[in-house]
Amino acid sequence: MFIKKASVQGPCKGVIGAIKIVNNLLNDESIKKPIYMLGRIVHNDYITKAYANKGIIILDGDSRINLVRKIENGTVIITAHGVGEDVYSYLKEHNIDYVDATCDFVSKTKKIITEKISDGFTILYLGVKNHPECEGVLSLNSNIHLVNYKDALKGNFNNYYEFSNLQKVILTCQTTLSFNDVEKVYFDLHKIIPNLTLASEVCSATRLRQSALIRECKDCDLCLVVGDKHSNNTKSLKEVCLRYNNIRCELIENVEDLVSINLDGVNSIFITSGASTPKVIVDEVCDVLRNNKPFISSINCNDYIKIK
Repeated sequence: MFIKKASVQGPCKGVIGAIKIVNNLLNDESIKKPIYMLGRIVHNDYITKAYANKGIIILDGDSRINLVRKIENGTVIITAHGVGEDVYSYLKEHNIDYVDATCDFVSKTKKIITEKISDGFTILYLGVKNHPECEGVLSLNSNIHLVNYKDALKGNFNNYYEFSNLQKVILTCQTTLSFNDVEKVYFDLHKIIPNLTLASEVCSATRLRQSALIRECKDCDLCLVVGDKHSNNTKSLKEVCLRYNNIRCELIENVEDLVSINLDGVNSIFITSGASTPKVIVDEVCDVLRNNKPFISSINCNDYIKIK
């Protein structure tokens, strides 16, 4: 079996930085306990479970402001996806310690949006509804309007004619989307809103991983995207492969998911991975396929959060 790995893949700077922050926090005896995490530090269940095993209380399943209202003391970890100003205000008003692991690209997007609103712009924000990054951005100001990513890809723009006569209106986006999709949505919306400008905030790590996938997987029989099925940047990799390359593509979370993949007639496999996927998982998948080993993972839980 010939295995070809993407030249650019795996943990991005924001994910690595967030994991380092949490690891340092766990080793700091002065940190107030208990330690809470508002959602998952990054969208990967293996990383989340590894931290839960170390005693961090993971709060999920509701908006960040509702989650933080359940906390009375201790220390709160703000995840790489960021939060809204309402969460920061609550933490400060109630004197609750927090550690901020927000990705720099997410912070940059918020800064751009805040500056544009100050300049009188109306903001159209292309994002995945209920995604934590999207939730945090929308809470910044009532003059930010969600362009639902799934609806926009289907060409559903009926709700945006009300912006057609605006002089100052800008489209920006969630950092983990397909950069090709963002440009397509912009050109479609521009037909409705002539003065619309674009500030594409797809992060460079996402863009590089998608470009490498499009460029490098063409000659293989199968593409495997390794990553969490809840991770938007991972799902975007699969969507990009299916849309721009004429090869079969499957998303797997670890080596054990290979059991459900039909490998009959497959002689070459291209492997890439999401920006929140631990390298150890990808290495194991490659090793098992190359050496015809059983599809059983032997990774230690602590290995998911090791950063070299």
